[in-house]
Order: sequence, then structure tokens, then C-alpha cells
Amino acid sequence: MIKFTIDKVFFLLLVLTPIIDSINGYFMQVTKLGSVIGPIYRLILYVFMLACFFYKNSFNKIFKLGIVIIYFIFIGFIFSFNDSKDAIFYNLNNIIKLFFPILIIEAYRNLNIKEIIKKDTISKIFKYYSVIFPMTIIPFTLIGKSLSVYSNGAGAKGFYKANNELNIILVTLLIYNFNNLFYKKNKLKNGLLTLLNFCCLFLIGSKTTIIALLIIIIAYLFINLKKFKVLNNILLGVIVVLVIYIVNKVYYDQIYLAFQRQIYFYNLYEDNLSSYILSSRNILLGYAIDSLKSSNNFILNFIIGFSPYDISQEIGFNIGRANRIIEMDFFDLFFSYGLVGIAFIYTYYLSVIKKSIRKIKNSKLEYSYLIGYIFIMGFSTFAGHVLFSAMASTIFALICCGMISIEHESIIKNT
Repeated sequence: MIKFTIDKVFFLLLVLTPIIDSINGYFMQVTKLGSVIGPIYRLILYVFMLACFFYKNSFNKIFKLGIVIIYFIFIGFIFSFNDSKDAIFYNLNNIIKLFFPILIIEAYRNLNIKEIIKKDTISKIFKYYSVIFPMTIIPFTLIGKSLSVYSNGAGAKGFYKANNELNIILVTLLIYNFNNLFYKKNKLKNGLLTLLNFCCLFLIGSKTTIIALLIIIIAYLFINLKKFKVLNNILLGVIVVLVIYIVNKVYYDQIYLAFQRQIYFYNLYEDNLSSYILSSRNILLGYAIDSLKSSNNFILNFIIGFSPYDISQEIGFNIGRANRIIEMDFFDLFFSYGLVGIAFIYTYYLSVIKKSIRKIKNSKLEYSYLIGYIFIMGFSTFAGHVLFSAMASTIFALICCGMISIEHESIIKNT
């Protein structure tokens, strides 16, 4: 009974995430009343995952994670010790966000090893997400109540607040449903879910979405052509044509506005293609590099960083704002916590894929975890909004949990 309860709570807390975020976004952006629903919910989720991590876990694992967290807190506070309370709060909040997905992964790993959580729980969460996210976007768009993604009225996102995070989640779900469509039996159901998520991505209409869609389509065409999967390629072609037709028919005006927006920015950056592709993040990166070069403690800052608040103020000063991050997770992590911080975090995430990659490559049923992992890591590096973002980091954590479940299942079979 206890095992079932923990598994059920784990499942429900994560499945409810998009609904909570949508409601929270409505109160914040539509009613303008503000909302504490999202932060309270995240706090409950954090405390639950913390409890799952500690539950009969080995002292060695608790000690290792504890030492790493203490190190990051130390770095966050050492540079801002004489700063304002804002600096301390900013740095602490940054650390909480950074370790949120790691806590989910380690909580799941602990439950998974003890067989407290069902082996199909992660897959079930992705299935529910594949319905919940489209149902919190498409209906509101159809009745004209959906919020626009961009200031010119282009794009539709339901009531979600974070545009880039929503992008990441929908692309990840599309990868998951593509994979199910090609390698699982229920073609009609998986085809419909793929269509729904495809439509949502077209509604957002960002250049990142378009690039991601093209890469996914080409990747699956290549995989299936190599194995002569003619039926799969026909299914893919039909879905692409249906999506283009339906979205163009119903949402022509929004697609036109999104297209016009991209043309405007392309013309704005016509002499600097990298600035267009990276949405000027390369310029912000340049300011951060200049700050490092001119630092009085170059070696120290290179090794342990500046602290999140200090580097965000440095970048913000150059563009006339209070603070600003680069929005490229690798570099935000490097300038905040230095080479040591990069080593800790990326070694951890790479260890997750290293242990399960062979098993995944032998089973195309689970290929979506590998492709999703690669996509999110790439997006995180060049567009940010993953490692320090609640919604996107949750989906990334679930992908890593899926990999852990495959790894653990393989261990059980071999014992």
C-alpha cells in the first residue's frame, strides 16, 4: 500500500504540472492579479522529491549530493556577502532552480532501485503530457482566448507564461509521439497525438520550432529510409501535409504574423547571421567575456565564477538593465560557477546517458529518450531556458528518469 501511494503521488504531482502552470499563467497574465499557485505547487513538489531522495537512501549518495549543493551555495554567497539582500535571494533562487531537476532524477533513481515506483510511470507521464499540453493550448486558441507568443500578435500559447520552455516541452513530446507512431502498434492513437503536438508547435511559430521540426522530420526519415520502413515514411508524410493544411486553413493570420516577425529580425541582423540565429545572445556572451577578461581575479573567476547575481548585473549594465543573463545555459553556468561548476553539472548529466545509451540504442521503442536528451542539451547550450527553468528542467529530468528506468530494467534482467 505504501509503495503504491508513493508511486501515485509521484505520478500525480508531475502530471498536474502543466495544468498548474496554465492556471498560474492565467492569473498572472490575464487577470493581472498575480498568483502564488505556481510557487506553492513547486515547493510541494520540491519537498516531496526531497523526501523521496532521503527515503532509505545510502549515506554515501546523500553525502555526495549534499557536498556539491553546499559548494554551490558557498560560491553563490562568497561574492555577494557584502551585497544587498537581493543578491543573496537571487543566488539562492538560482541554486534551487539548478538542482530541481537533479533532485527529481535522484528521487526517481532511489524509488526505482527499491522498486517502489512502477517501471512504466515515466512513459505514462509523457502520454498524459501529450494530451494535456495540446488541450491547454488548442481549445483556447480556437475560441480566441489564447495569449499571443509575440508582441505583434503572432503565435498562440494558451495561458503559459514561458514561451521558450513551452517550445522545448512540445518538441520533446513530438519526438516521443513520433517514436511511438513508428515503433508501437496503435498507429491511430499515436498519429492523433503526434498531430496535436505538431499543431501546437506550428501555433507557436518561432524559428527554433521550425528548425527543430525540420531536424526531427529529417532524422526520422533517415532512420526509416535506412531500414526501408516505407509505411512509416508514408505516415510521416501524411501527418506533415495534414498539419500544414489544417494550421494554414485555421490560423493563417497568426502564421503570417509569425513569418513577418522572422523576416523583420532577419533583415535587422542581415549583416550578422549569428545574432539572428542566437537572438543576440552572442552579444550578451561578448559582454560576459569582456567582464572576465577585465576582472582583477581572472584565474579565480575562471575557476569558480562570479556568482549569478554579479555576472547578471555586469551584463545588465551593458544593455541598460538591472540584471540580465546570457540565456545560454552552458555559459550562464560557467560565468556563475566557473569551470568547477561546469564540471559538476555536466559530468552528472553525461553520466546519466552514459550508463543507459547502449540499452537505448538496442531498442528503438525507447529512442525518444536519446533523441530528446540530445535535443534538450543542444537547445540548452544555444538558447538556454532549461537548466534554470522550472517547466523545461522538469521535462529534461523525466527524460533522464526514463533512461534510468531502462538501465535498471537491464540490470534486473541480467541478475
